[in-house]
Amino acid sequence: MRKLVLTLFAMIFPVWGCAQPKAVGVRVGLIDWAVSYQHYSGQREDFIETTMSIMPTKNDAVGVVSVLYNFSIHEWNLVRGGCNLYAGAGLGIGGSRSMPTYRREEEHEVPMVKYRPGLFMSVPVQFGFEYKSHNVPFQISLDFRPHVALSVCPSKEYGTGWCFDFQTFIYTMIPGLGLRYSF
Repeated sequence: MRKLVLTLFAMIFPVWGCAQPKAVGVRVGLIDWAVSYQHYSGQREDFIETTMSIMPTKNDAVGVVSVLYNFSIHEWNLVRGGCNLYAGAGLGIGGSRSMPTYRREEEHEVPMVKYRPGLFMSVPVQFGFEYKSHNVPFQISLDFRPHVALSVCPSKEYGTGWCFDFQTFIYTMIPGLGLRYSF
């Protein structure tokens, strides 16, 4: 009996996982680029989204891995496709490294490194609108995804502590455009 239950579970679980719609693609903002994977769940258009983003800034490079659960707020079924308005939240972890900037001093350049925290945890919140075509397996989306981040900040007086990462929050306030292949 135990083998029968395990065999049925091993046969049904992969079929159930493959039956759910998925999408993979890119999300591009003005200063961040991301690779995303979406896995839809249930009867509604709710989905789990995993992204790996890179935000190159003037003096730094920030990488973030985040997982969000997005709820479908409203769906429109059109003749040639469907639209979905969604919102969600999740968790993210990221890292950055300081890159030197140079200032000119008389005859030579002097490196001037501004310290940027190396590790941070974030809570991304996402609001978006997407369109899926019935004829072509692509979807296009426009979303707004700010990250509220806490960084590890060393201090000369207090040692290491946590601080609000205002720069990452400002950089993620810009909307992004997503293009994904759905299968």
